[in-house]
Amino acid sequence: FLRLAVAGAGGAPLELLDVEAMDLSRVVVHREWGGDSKKRVDLLMVIDHTYGSQEGNLVICIENKVDSRDRENQLDYYAGEVHDRYSGEHDRHLFYYLTPDGERYQNEAQNDWRLLSYRDVIDLLDRLLDLGKASMSDQVAQYISDYRSILKQEITMNDESNVLARKIYQTHRELFDFILDHKLSFEEQLMPGLLDVIREWGYVAHDKSQGKGYAHFLTPALDELVPRRGKGIPGRESFVFELDFYGDKKYALCKALITDGDPEIREQLAEWIKLLPGAETATGKKWITYFKVRWNFDKEKLASDPQALRANLEEQKEAIMAMVSKVETCLLAHKDELLQMRTRKEKK
Repeated sequence: FLRLAVAGAGGAPLELLDVEAMDLSRVVVHREWGGDSKKRVDLLMVIDHTYGSQEGNLVICIENKVDSRDRENQLDYYAGEVHDRYSGEHDRHLFYYLTPDGERYQNEAQNDWRLLSYRDVIDLLDRLLDLGKASMSDQVAQYISDYRSILKQEITMNDESNVLARKIYQTHRELFDFILDHKLSFEEQLMPGLLDVIREWGYVAHDKSQGKGYAHFLTPALDELVPRRGKGIPGRESFVFELDFYGDKKYALCKALITDGDPEIREQLAEWIKLLPGAETATGKKWITYFKVRWNFDKEKLASDPQALRANLEEQKEAIMAMVSKVETCLLAHKDELLQMRTRKEKK
C-alpha cells in the first residue's frame, strides 16, 4: 500500500526505483505525533531508507480532516515540527492533507501539502487487492476489503444505500430538517425511563426538579424535610440525590448533593454529612458532593433500548440504595433542625 501511495504522489521526491527498493520492514508508524498535546499530527510514517548510496529517512506526514478544517498556521506548524525532527541531509518528506472529497486546506501553507481524498485511498485499496491478493492471507485480504467497504459507506457516501438516502432527503428536505431540528437529545430520551426506575425503587422524583442530563430524587421522609432554598435546580431543593449522566462521558454518577443557595443551610448540611465514614467531599463554586457511585453508562446505546437501560440501573441498585440509606439516616437524626430550617426559610 505504501509503495502504491508514494509512487502515485505527483511531484514526490522519489524515483520509481527508490519506491520499488523500499524496505517496508523498517517502517515506524506514529499516531498523534508531536510534543505539544494540543498540536499533534494525525499520522506520521518514518521509513529508514537508502537512496542509492545515501541513507536517510522517508517521512510521510498525513493530516486527516473529516468533520473539521485546518486552523490558521496549523499545517505550517506541523511541517516545521517534522523538518526540525527529521533534518538530515538526505531525509525526504511527503505531506498529505486527507479529506473525504480531497478538499483544499482552508489556510494557505508554505510547505507542499498534497491533497488526498478517501476516494484515492479506496482506489489504492482496490489496486492493492488486485495486484497483491494472491500473496495475502485470506484474513488480511478480508480485513482490507471490509475497511474499503467502511470507507465507501461511512466516509465517501458512495454506496447504493447512501445514494438512495440522499435522493430521499432531497425530495423531503423540509420534513427531515424539521425532524432533525426537533430531535430529542439522548438525555431527553433517557429521562422518562430513569425516573420510572427511581420511583419504582420507592424514591420521590418531582418532574419540576429534573434537568438535562441530571435526575434528582429524595426519599419520602427527606422530601418532607429538605428546605427549598437552593439554586440551580428547578425544585429549589437545598439537598438532593443526583443521578448525573450529562455530557459526552461514557459513565454515570449517583451522588449526594448540597446545592447552591442559602449559605447557612449549606454549612449545616455539610457539617452533618461530612461526619459520615468515607464522606469524601468534592466542593465546587456552587455544589458540594459526597459518596459518588460510578458505573458504565453508554447513553447512545441505552437511549434506544429501554430494557437495557433498566438492566443497567438495576445492576447499581444495591450500591445506590446503600449510599442513599446512609445519608438519609444521618439527616433524619437532625429531623427537628431540618424542619425548622425549612419552615423558617419558607416563611420569609
